[in-house]
Amino acid sequence: MGVFGLALPILTAARASAAPELLLGRNRFGEYQGVRGEDFLAWQQNTRKHPGQYDVFARPMTGGDAFKVNAAGTNGANGGIEGDLLVYQQYDGGKSDLKFFDLRTKDRTSPPAGVNTRRWEYWPSMSGQWLLFGRLAGDGSREIILYDLSTRDATKLDEVGRRDTFLEPGQVNGDYAVWSRCTRGTKCNVILYNIVDGVKTRIPNPGAFQYAPSVSPDGTVTFARSASGCGNRVRLLSYPLDGPATVLWHVPSGGDVGTTRVFVGAQGNATIYFDNFGCSQPAASDVWQILEQGAIQLTVKVEGDGSGSVTSSPAGINCGSDCTEIYDAGTGVTLTATPQGGSTFAGWSGACTGSSTTCTLTMNASKSVTATFTTKPVLTVAKSGTGGGSVTSSPPGINCGNDCNEPYDPGTSVTLTATPNGTSTFAGWTGACAGTGGCTVTMNGSKSVTAMFTAEGQTLSVTIGGTGSGTVASNTGGISCPGICSAAYAPGTDVILTAAWDDAVVEFAGWGGACNGSNPTCTVTMDGSKSVTATFDLEPP
Repeated sequence: MGVFGLALPILTAARASAAPELLLGRNRFGEYQGVRGEDFLAWQQNTRKHPGQYDVFARPMTGGDAFKVNAAGTNGANGGIEGDLLVYQQYDGGKSDLKFFDLRTKDRTSPPAGVNTRRWEYWPSMSGQWLLFGRLAGDGSREIILYDLSTRDATKLDEVGRRDTFLEPGQVNGDYAVWSRCTRGTKCNVILYNIVDGVKTRIPNPGAFQYAPSVSPDGTVTFARSASGCGNRVRLLSYPLDGPATVLWHVPSGGDVGTTRVFVGAQGNATIYFDNFGCSQPAASDVWQILEQGAIQLTVKVEGDGSGSVTSSPAGINCGSDCTEIYDAGTGVTLTATPQGGSTFAGWSGACTGSSTTCTLTMNASKSVTATFTTKPVLTVAKSGTGGGSVTSSPPGINCGNDCNEPYDPGTSVTLTATPNGTSTFAGWTGACAGTGGCTVTMNGSKSVTAMFTAEGQTLSVTIGGTGSGTVASNTGGISCPGICSAAYAPGTDVILTAAWDDAVVEFAGWGGACNGSNPTCTVTMDGSKSVTATFDLEPP
């Protein structure tokens, strides 16, 4: 069970790039060591039923089923992804080796000679030609190894010879590698290594434990800092090359951080992945992510009693399984909702509204969208006219505004209330309701209602006269007479009125008032409140 299942306090930000988002967190499962490639996500996993069995799983970022990486009968610990190649630790009994796994072909291979030895290799990371990992000997000594896959040369970055000293390999990324060195009775320190010039730098430590390090290609180090003991005042920090350290997040009491990893996508935005586990709790860990400040993210949620998926163009969202994506500022993204089985699409809420199965957004800021699928009849509310206002429902569900669609149990009686804003008036209902009074619909099927609001300003009034019948409508949608025969417009607005009638029995006798002549269209400039008469007469026998 993850953080929520442990009833830990909700995470509270200090100075964060963005709020942490739960990426992997299932009841009775523990997810650890989340790592990301351009096209795949991988993690280590155990279960409450078998807490001592650890496996590595992966899945495509575009969605699809997760698949197991380590061989049957072994345990696995996660590592890093370069392109489609995952490096991970595979161990059984007293033997541990590093393995390569092609995430597309699912082929498992061994790294070059010199990587695996008779000792215990653990916790690898990979970037370009570089492979970083730890090595444990039988006498308790440990080493941090940087291996060049192109030349097959190995460099020992750090070593300890005592059983009470621990070396934790972190991440290699671009020209930097990072690890932590912890000695009993002293503190844990994070070490940054510049591969180009061979310089090691200890991240400043105020006298705390600093561990679980990762690094971005520009040398910014992410790590955890705590007091002694699991879950004691744990914070997640970021330290750029020139400092100072910035607190990204305070982890709730009773929870701690096992690993961090940084992924930088093709658009240059960084995402920090970290696992937050419950101290002394089996299978109690979730994987979270934090977006770099300024990153623009689209988040999609799927809700309702029905089933369906949402995909995006350009690609990135396939929800179901992959429900977030980072986009360049200004990118136009079209979401498409696809119901499944016997479900129907009930509509969008959040940054999208309406019941069309497609929605187009401009990503000028991070946005969230909810798609609802249902097996029930759906009430859809729309707004029109020159003014503004909101529509709410009883029983609740509609708040349009933002939430303009709601499924209801068959036979439910729903009352809608229209509330104009401070500069508008309510002009009336169309669709399943009519007139300017109350609106109550019985949900014996899916229904649509439109509420019309007119802006306060210059009023245009239309009267229909004569012995015959006809209609007058405006190009703005504000007038549809008979029915809605007056509307308010901002000063200077040009309103085009169009008369329509049944040619067989009625003739249009012409306009009066602010319009004249017998042309069926008339333009009125709203430089003051105005009235217009349209006369329709029966054809003589």
